[in-house]
Amino acid sequence: MAQLLRLNVPMAMKLAFDSFKSSTFKTRDEAVSDFGGYDSIELSVMLCNDEFIRKLNEEWRDEDHATDVLSMSLHVLGLNVPILMFGDLVISIETAARQAEERGHKLIDEIRALLVHGLLHLLGFDHEISEEGWSGDGGGIEEGILLESLGWKGKGLIQSAYNAETNMNHHMENSNDR
Repeated sequence: MAQLLRLNVPMAMKLAFDSFKSSTFKTRDEAVSDFGGYDSIELSVMLCNDEFIRKLNEEWRDEDHATDVLSMSLHVLGLNVPILMFGDLVISIETAARQAEERGHKLIDEIRALLVHGLLHLLGFDHEISEEGWSGDGGGIEEGILLESLGWKGKGLIQSAYNAETNMNHHMENSNDR
């Protein structure tokens, strides 16, 4: 899996950056709007277990539970260097495996969706604050379109969560009707 991600990550980064350039959404970090101004861009991707990501989630976000992906920007504003230290993505394989099973696809498909989701966070999108930027309707980059453009399966985490919530609400309405 790690070998496959070595190929997948640069492709996903390039497509996300290219899509971001044509997006009307403005990131919180203006310095990442011009990727051409850097000689290179660095991103680290770590695959871990639930216990490790739980500890990071508690330390960085004050939330004491495992999560699927954490995105931590390393870019320092005003630091004039030729390398964009884009950030770190930490993905829990255990959570990804559970989500893949729930969504009926392979583990690699879930990890790719988490990778794309994490990249969008590093670009400045934050679905916990605003839905702006997550869908093509708002001038942003839609996760599902990025996955499809890469030839990967899935609709993206935002759409998957929406579908799960809709299905659960529909199920609850049907059981209340009985």
